[in-house]
Amino acid sequence: MKLYHHVLGLDHRPQRPRSHRLGSTARLLEAPLLLRRRPTRRADPLGGAWDVAWQNQVTPWDASEVQHGLKELVEERWSAIEEQGIPWSSLVGQKTLVAGCGRGNDCIYFAAKGMEAVGQDLSEKAVQVARENLASTPNAPSGVTFEQADFFASPLPTSLYSLAYDYTFFCALPPSMREAWAGRYAELVKKGGVLICLEFPIDGDRPLGPPYSVSSEAYEQVLSPHFEKIYSQAPSNPPEGREGREKVSVWKRM
Repeated sequence: MKLYHHVLGLDHRPQRPRSHRLGSTARLLEAPLLLRRRPTRRADPLGGAWDVAWQNQVTPWDASEVQHGLKELVEERWSAIEEQGIPWSSLVGQKTLVAGCGRGNDCIYFAAKGMEAVGQDLSEKAVQVARENLASTPNAPSGVTFEQADFFASPLPTSLYSLAYDYTFFCALPPSMREAWAGRYAELVKKGGVLICLEFPIDGDRPLGPPYSVSSEAYEQVLSPHFEKIYSQAPSNPPEGREGREKVSVWKRM
């Protein structure tokens, strides 16, 4: 159990309601087995296994909270992005995309900061959970939309996104799909818009996944043809178990 927690960076997470907790070592190990055993398609690299995982509440990647690294960037470090000509005020009222949104806490966070947030997930059950989460959030902000959608194959929106946020999506994809991942963000984010990546888990040469180990170099390799990296820093005071395993980067669409 501790090894699996370490790989997913779960050691720091608070106890969650019983309906969302994983009750045994066998159940913890069920998640990666569940996600690896199904046939694959390009648009759905895990053959529907994400929806099965959500239906069975085997979602150890779901932190049920906004990550510290994102909040620190937006609330304490955005001046570094403003120096690159992107003040936060220019994003207020604009569209934000969170692909692989899961429970939707990041969408709710962006909406509370004044943005029109769109959360997409391949799993129908995840979208249901996200909508229920929004409905139960005290003083929930307006401007949040959740939709079941295939990130790679859905029609392009009539207006592109000013900001996109990627966390636990890049690492969920087989490395062979990373170039397509970057190309799709290039289609979805408008010129001058930004992509925020919370790079995790940075675990070196660990071969198995999901989650697959990532590196800043892996992001750079696929994003640099489309985006300019304007920020890259490790969060301060990372939660226990994530020290040296995460970094926040911001990319400006060229």
